[in-house]
Amino acid sequence: MLKFISLGSGSCGNCYYFNYDGYGLIVDLGIGIRLFKRHFSNYGLSLAQIKAILVTHDHTDHVKAVGAVSRDFRIPVYSSQKVLDSMMLKFISLGSGSCGNCYYFNYDGYGLIVDLGIGIRLFKRHFSNYGLSLAQIKAILVTHDHTDHVKAVGAVSRDFRIPVYSSQKVLDSMMLNHYVSKKVPLDLQHPIERGQTFQLGPFSITSFHVPHDSADNNGYIIRVEDQCIVLMTDIGHFTDEMPQLLNQATHLIIESNYDAAMLAAGPYPLRLQNRITSSTGHISNAETAAFMAAHLNHNLIRRIWLCHLSAENNLPRIALETSLHALEATGLKVNQPDGLQLEVLGRRTPSLLTEI
Repeated sequence: MLKFISLGSGSCGNCYYFNYDGYGLIVDLGIGIRLFKRHFSNYGLSLAQIKAILVTHDHTDHVKAVGAVSRDFRIPVYSSQKVLDSMMLKFISLGSGSCGNCYYFNYDGYGLIVDLGIGIRLFKRHFSNYGLSLAQIKAILVTHDHTDHVKAVGAVSRDFRIPVYSSQKVLDSMMLNHYVSKKVPLDLQHPIERGQTFQLGPFSITSFHVPHDSADNNGYIIRVEDQCIVLMTDIGHFTDEMPQLLNQATHLIIESNYDAAMLAAGPYPLRLQNRITSSTGHISNAETAAFMAAHLNHNLIRRIWLCHLSAENNLPRIALETSLHALEATGLKVNQPDGLQLEVLGRRTPSLLTEI
Protein backbone atom coordinates (compact mmCIF):
# COMPACT_ATOMS: atom_id res chain seq x y z
CA MET A 1 0.00 0.00 0.00
CA LEU A 2 1.08 3.55 -0.71
CA LYS A 3 1.21 5.45 2.59
CA PHE A 4 1.00 9.23 3.04
CA ILE A 5 1.29 11.59 5.97
CA SER A 6 1.53 15.36 6.30
CA LEU A 7 3.92 16.45 9.04
CA GLY A 8 3.16 20.14 8.56
CA SER A 9 1.39 22.41 6.11
CA GLY A 10 1.48 26.21 6.07
CA SER A 11 3.80 29.11 6.75
CA CYS A 12 4.92 27.44 9.97
CA GLY A 13 6.48 24.62 7.92
CA ASN A 14 5.58 22.16 5.18
CA CYS A 15 6.53 18.49 5.04
CA TYR A 16 4.87 15.55 3.26
CA TYR A 17 5.94 11.92 3.41
CA PHE A 18 5.15 9.08 1.03
CA ASN A 19 6.19 5.44 1.43
CA TYR A 20 5.69 2.56 -0.95
CA ASP A 21 7.23 -0.84 -0.46
CA GLY A 22 9.79 0.54 2.03
CA TYR A 23 10.89 3.45 -0.17
CA GLY A 24 10.31 6.75 1.65
CA LEU A 25 10.00 10.02 -0.23
CA ILE A 26 9.91 13.41 1.50
CA VAL A 27 8.39 16.36 -0.34
CA ASP A 28 9.64 19.56 1.30
CA LEU A 29 11.08 19.70 4.79
CA GLY A 30 10.24 23.10 6.25
CA ILE A 31 9.79 22.05 9.87
CA GLY A 32 12.63 21.92 12.40
CA ILE A 33 14.78 18.81 12.46
CA ARG A 34 13.91 18.00 16.09
CA LEU A 35 10.18 18.22 15.37
CA PHE A 36 10.66 16.15 12.23
CA LYS A 37 12.44 13.38 14.14
CA ARG A 38 9.83 13.48 16.93
CA HIS A 39 6.98 13.09 14.42
CA PHE A 40 8.76 10.13 12.80
CA SER A 41 9.25 8.50 16.20
CA ASN A 42 5.67 9.17 17.34
CA TYR A 43 4.19 7.62 14.19
CA GLY A 44 6.57 4.65 14.19
CA LEU A 45 8.17 5.70 10.93
CA SER A 46 11.73 4.73 10.01
CA LEU A 47 14.26 7.43 9.13
CA ALA A 48 16.31 4.70 7.44
CA GLN A 49 13.56 4.29 4.83
CA ILE A 50 13.88 7.88 3.56
CA LYS A 51 15.56 7.51 0.18
CA ALA A 52 15.05 10.96 -1.35
CA ILE A 53 13.90 14.52 -0.66
CA LEU A 54 11.96 16.41 -3.32
CA VAL A 55 11.79 20.23 -2.97
CA THR A 56 9.12 22.45 -4.50
CA HIS A 57 10.79 25.81 -3.91
CA ASP A 58 13.34 27.61 -1.78
CA HIS A 59 11.29 29.48 0.84
CA THR A 60 12.31 28.66 4.39
CA ASP A 61 8.95 27.13 5.33
CA HIS A 62 9.64 24.47 2.70
CA VAL A 63 13.39 23.87 3.14
CA LYS A 64 14.29 24.67 6.77
CA ALA A 65 15.68 21.21 7.62
CA VAL A 66 16.45 19.90 4.14
CA GLY A 67 20.19 20.52 4.51
CA ALA A 68 20.38 19.04 8.01
CA VAL A 69 18.51 15.83 7.15
CA SER A 70 20.30 15.42 3.84
CA ARG A 71 23.71 15.86 5.46
CA ASP A 72 23.06 13.77 8.59
CA PHE A 73 21.48 10.82 6.76
CA ARG A 74 23.18 11.18 3.35
CA ILE A 75 19.85 11.58 1.53
CA PRO A 76 19.87 13.00 -2.02
CA VAL A 77 17.86 16.15 -2.73
CA TYR A 78 16.05 16.78 -6.02
CA SER A 79 14.77 20.08 -7.42
CA SER A 80 15.47 22.56 -10.20
CA GLN A 81 18.97 24.02 -10.36
CA LYS A 82 17.69 27.47 -9.39
CA VAL A 83 16.06 26.09 -6.25
CA LEU A 84 19.13 24.07 -5.30
CA ASP A 85 21.38 27.12 -5.75
CA SER A 86 19.10 29.34 -3.67
CA MET A 87 18.95 26.85 -0.80
CA MET A 88 22.68 27.20 -0.14
CA LEU A 89 24.05 29.62 2.43
CA LYS A 90 26.49 31.87 0.57
CA PHE A 91 29.40 33.86 2.00
CA ILE A 92 31.81 36.40 0.56
CA SER A 93 34.36 38.74 2.10
CA LEU A 94 34.57 42.08 0.29
CA GLY A 95 37.44 43.36 2.42
CA SER A 96 39.28 42.38 5.59
CA GLY A 97 41.79 44.54 7.43
CA SER A 98 42.48 48.13 8.43
CA CYS A 99 41.74 49.19 4.83
CA GLY A 100 38.11 48.14 5.32
CA ASN A 101 36.07 45.16 6.49
CA CYS A 102 32.87 43.84 4.94
CA TYR A 103 31.32 40.35 5.02
CA TYR A 104 28.15 39.26 3.24
CA PHE A 105 25.89 36.27 3.89
CA ASN A 106 22.86 35.28 1.85
CA TYR A 107 20.39 32.52 2.51
CA ASP A 108 17.05 32.03 0.78
CA GLY A 109 17.34 35.50 -0.80
CA TYR A 110 17.91 37.23 2.56
CA GLY A 111 21.17 39.20 2.50
CA LEU A 112 23.00 40.07 5.71
CA ILE A 113 25.99 42.44 5.80
CA VAL A 114 28.40 42.27 8.74
CA ASP A 115 30.38 45.53 8.89
CA LEU A 116 30.71 47.92 5.98
CA GLY A 117 34.06 49.62 6.26
CA ILE A 118 34.86 49.92 2.56
CA GLY A 119 33.78 52.88 0.43
CA ILE A 120 30.28 52.85 -1.00
CA ARG A 121 31.49 53.00 -4.62
CA LEU A 122 33.81 50.04 -4.10
CA PHE A 123 31.03 48.18 -2.30
CA LYS A 124 28.63 48.69 -5.21
CA ARG A 125 31.31 47.71 -7.72
CA HIS A 126 32.05 44.45 -5.89
CA PHE A 127 28.35 43.64 -5.74
CA SER A 128 28.02 44.26 -9.48
CA ASN A 129 31.16 42.28 -10.36
CA TYR A 130 29.98 39.24 -8.41
CA GLY A 131 26.39 39.38 -9.68
CA LEU A 132 25.00 40.13 -6.23
CA SER A 133 21.76 42.02 -5.72
CA LEU A 134 21.69 45.14 -3.55
CA ALA A 135 17.93 44.65 -3.27
CA GLN A 136 18.51 41.42 -1.31
CA ILE A 137 20.35 43.20 1.53
CA LYS A 138 17.87 43.16 4.40
CA ALA A 139 20.05 44.09 7.39
CA ILE A 140 23.48 45.36 8.43
CA LEU A 141 25.14 43.99 11.56
CA VAL A 142 28.02 46.02 13.05
CA THR A 143 30.79 44.66 15.29
CA HIS A 144 32.22 48.00 16.48
CA ASP A 145 32.51 51.68 15.68
CA HIS A 146 36.00 52.03 14.18
CA THR A 147 35.95 53.57 10.71
CA ASP A 148 37.39 50.51 8.95
CA HIS A 149 34.21 48.69 10.00
CA VAL A 150 31.56 51.39 9.53
CA LYS A 151 32.73 53.76 6.77
CA ALA A 152 29.74 53.19 4.46
CA VAL A 153 27.16 51.84 6.93
CA GLY A 154 25.31 55.16 7.11
CA ALA A 155 25.35 55.75 3.34
CA VAL A 156 24.06 52.29 2.45
CA SER A 157 21.52 52.27 5.27
CA ARG A 158 20.15 55.68 4.27
CA ASP A 159 20.19 55.20 0.48
CA PHE A 160 18.56 51.74 0.54
CA ARG A 161 16.55 52.00 3.80
CA ILE A 162 18.36 49.09 5.41
CA PRO A 163 18.14 48.64 9.21
CA VAL A 164 21.36 48.55 11.23
CA TYR A 165 21.84 46.35 14.31
CA SER A 166 24.48 46.67 17.01
CA SER A 167 24.83 47.49 20.70
CA GLN A 168 23.62 50.92 21.81
CA LYS A 169 27.19 52.02 22.57
CA VAL A 170 28.29 51.23 19.02
CA LEU A 171 25.26 52.93 17.46
CA ASP A 172 25.84 56.04 19.58
CA SER A 173 29.56 56.18 18.80
CA MET A 174 28.95 55.81 15.06
CA MET A 175 26.90 59.00 15.20
CA LEU A 176 29.92 60.83 16.68
CA ASN A 177 32.49 59.42 14.24
CA HIS A 178 33.83 62.42 12.29
CA TYR A 179 35.26 60.16 9.58
CA VAL A 180 31.77 58.95 8.66
CA SER A 181 29.91 61.77 6.92
CA LYS A 182 26.61 59.99 6.32
CA LYS A 183 24.94 58.78 9.51
CA VAL A 184 22.48 55.94 10.03
CA PRO A 185 18.94 57.42 10.26
CA LEU A 186 17.56 57.12 13.78
CA ASP A 187 14.54 55.13 12.61
CA LEU A 188 16.87 52.50 11.11
CA GLN A 189 18.98 52.04 14.25
CA HIS A 190 18.16 48.87 16.20
CA PRO A 191 20.02 48.34 19.49
CA ILE A 192 20.63 44.76 20.53
CA GLU A 193 21.22 43.28 23.98
CA ARG A 194 24.35 41.22 24.50
CA GLY A 195 23.65 37.54 24.92
CA GLN A 196 20.02 37.78 23.79
CA THR A 197 19.24 35.89 20.60
CA PHE A 198 17.28 37.71 17.90
CA GLN A 199 16.05 36.76 14.45
CA LEU A 200 16.87 38.42 11.13
CA GLY A 201 15.03 36.48 8.42
CA PRO A 202 16.48 32.94 8.47
CA PHE A 203 19.44 33.99 10.64
CA SER A 204 19.37 33.48 14.41
CA ILE A 205 21.95 35.82 15.95
CA THR A 206 23.52 36.17 19.40
CA SER A 207 26.18 38.75 20.28
CA PHE A 208 29.06 38.37 22.74
CA HIS A 209 31.75 40.69 24.10
CA VAL A 210 35.08 41.04 22.31
CA PRO A 211 37.70 43.22 24.11
CA HIS A 212 38.98 46.09 21.94
CA ASP A 213 39.78 49.79 22.32
CA SER A 214 36.52 50.92 20.76
CA ALA A 215 33.32 52.19 22.39
CA ASP A 216 32.17 48.57 22.34
CA ASN A 217 32.92 45.48 20.27
CA ASN A 218 30.59 42.58 19.48
CA GLY A 219 31.32 39.13 18.22
CA TYR A 220 28.43 37.23 16.68
CA ILE A 221 27.08 33.70 16.64
CA ILE A 222 25.05 33.38 13.45
CA ARG A 223 22.91 30.27 13.08
CA VAL A 224 20.99 29.10 10.04
CA GLU A 225 19.62 25.55 9.80
CA ASP A 226 22.29 23.31 11.36
CA GLN A 227 25.16 25.69 10.67
CA CYS A 228 26.79 27.87 13.31
CA ILE A 229 29.06 30.68 12.17
CA VAL A 230 31.16 32.32 14.88
CA LEU A 231 32.63 35.70 13.92
CA MET A 232 35.14 37.51 16.12
CA THR A 233 37.51 40.25 15.02
CA ASP A 234 39.68 43.00 16.55
CA ILE A 235 40.34 40.80 19.57
CA GLY A 236 42.39 42.29 22.40
CA HIS A 237 42.42 38.97 24.23
CA PHE A 238 40.39 35.79 24.40
CA THR A 239 37.83 35.90 27.21
CA ASP A 240 36.67 33.09 29.48
CA GLU A 241 33.39 32.95 27.53
CA MET A 242 34.97 32.34 24.14
CA PRO A 243 36.09 28.68 24.39
CA GLN A 244 32.53 27.37 24.69
CA LEU A 245 31.44 29.64 21.81
CA LEU A 246 34.24 28.33 19.60
CA ASN A 247 33.25 24.78 20.50
CA GLN A 248 29.87 25.31 18.79
CA ALA A 249 31.26 26.53 15.47
CA THR A 250 30.80 24.77 12.17
CA HIS A 251 32.32 27.83 10.47
CA LEU A 252 34.69 30.37 12.01
CA ILE A 253 35.78 33.87 10.99
CA ILE A 254 38.55 34.89 13.38
CA GLU A 255 41.23 37.57 13.55
CA SER A 256 44.88 36.63 13.01
CA ASN A 257 46.30 40.14 12.96
CA TYR A 258 50.07 40.09 13.38
CA ASP A 259 53.20 38.00 13.54
CA ALA A 260 54.99 38.84 16.79
CA ALA A 261 58.49 38.77 15.25
CA MET A 262 57.46 40.99 12.33
CA LEU A 263 55.81 43.49 14.66
CA ALA A 264 58.89 43.70 16.91
CA ALA A 265 61.24 44.18 13.94
CA GLY A 266 58.91 46.39 11.93
CA PRO A 267 58.49 50.15 11.46
CA TYR A 268 55.86 50.77 14.15
CA PRO A 269 56.96 52.91 17.13
CA LEU A 270 56.90 51.26 20.55
CA ARG A 271 53.75 53.13 21.55
CA LEU A 272 51.83 51.65 18.63
CA GLN A 273 53.32 48.19 19.18
CA ASN A 274 52.14 48.32 22.79
CA ARG A 275 48.65 49.33 21.68
CA ILE A 276 48.46 46.38 19.26
CA THR A 277 49.68 43.81 21.79
CA SER A 278 47.62 45.16 24.69
CA SER A 279 44.56 43.41 26.12
CA THR A 280 42.36 45.78 24.10
CA GLY A 281 44.38 45.71 20.88
CA HIS A 282 44.66 42.88 18.39
CA ILE A 283 45.50 39.18 18.47
CA SER A 284 48.60 37.48 17.05
CA ASN A 285 48.88 34.52 14.68
CA ALA A 286 50.29 32.32 17.44
CA GLU A 287 47.57 33.23 19.93
CA THR A 288 44.79 32.54 17.42
CA ALA A 289 46.36 29.25 16.35
CA ALA A 290 46.76 28.02 19.94
CA PHE A 291 43.24 29.08 20.88
CA MET A 292 41.69 27.25 17.92
CA ALA A 293 43.76 24.14 18.53
CA ALA A 294 42.60 24.01 22.15
CA HIS A 295 38.89 24.68 21.69
CA LEU A 296 37.56 23.74 18.25
CA ASN A 297 35.12 20.83 18.08
CA HIS A 298 36.61 18.36 15.59
CA ASN A 299 33.19 16.84 14.92
CA LEU A 300 31.64 20.17 13.94
CA ILE A 301 34.18 22.54 12.41
CA ARG A 302 34.19 22.58 8.59
CA ARG A 303 35.79 25.85 7.50
CA ILE A 304 37.90 28.64 9.00
CA TRP A 305 38.64 32.06 7.57
CA LEU A 306 41.51 34.06 9.11
CA CYS A 307 40.64 37.74 8.94
CA HIS A 308 41.94 41.27 9.62
CA LEU A 309 45.61 40.60 8.81
CA SER A 310 47.99 43.52 9.25
CA ALA A 311 49.60 44.81 6.05
CA GLU A 312 52.85 45.77 7.79
CA ASN A 313 53.20 43.08 10.46
CA ASN A 314 51.92 39.91 8.84
CA LEU A 315 51.93 37.84 5.69
CA PRO A 316 49.08 35.57 4.54
CA ARG A 317 51.56 32.69 4.22
CA ILE A 318 52.79 33.08 7.80
CA ALA A 319 49.27 33.39 9.24
CA LEU A 320 48.09 30.33 7.31
CA GLU A 321 51.09 28.16 8.21
CA THR A 322 50.93 29.09 11.90
CA SER A 323 47.30 27.99 12.20
CA LEU A 324 47.69 25.01 9.88
CA HIS A 325 50.55 23.51 11.90
CA ALA A 326 48.71 24.03 15.21
CA LEU A 327 45.51 22.45 13.91
CA GLU A 328 47.26 19.51 12.26
CA ALA A 329 49.05 18.82 15.55
CA THR A 330 45.62 18.10 17.10
CA GLY A 331 44.87 15.46 14.46
CA LEU A 332 42.70 17.58 12.17
CA LYS A 333 43.06 17.07 8.44
CA VAL A 334 43.41 20.56 7.00
CA ASN A 335 42.89 21.59 3.36
CA GLN A 336 42.48 18.00 2.27
CA PRO A 337 39.45 16.47 0.51
CA ASP A 338 36.63 16.09 3.05
CA GLY A 339 38.78 17.82 5.68
CA LEU A 340 38.71 21.17 7.43
CA GLN A 341 39.18 24.05 5.01
CA LEU A 342 41.43 26.89 6.21
CA GLU A 343 42.04 30.09 4.28
CA VAL A 344 43.11 33.70 4.69
CA LEU A 345 40.79 36.52 3.68
CA GLY A 346 42.38 39.13 1.44
CA ARG A 347 42.69 42.69 2.68
CA ARG A 348 41.52 44.38 -0.51
CA THR A 349 40.67 41.48 -2.79
CA PRO A 350 37.21 39.88 -2.37
CA SER A 351 37.16 36.19 -1.60
CA LEU A 352 35.40 33.75 -3.86
CA LEU A 353 31.64 33.49 -3.33
CA THR A 354 31.50 30.36 -1.18
CA GLU A 355 28.54 28.06 -0.64
CA ILE A 356 28.66 26.74 2.92
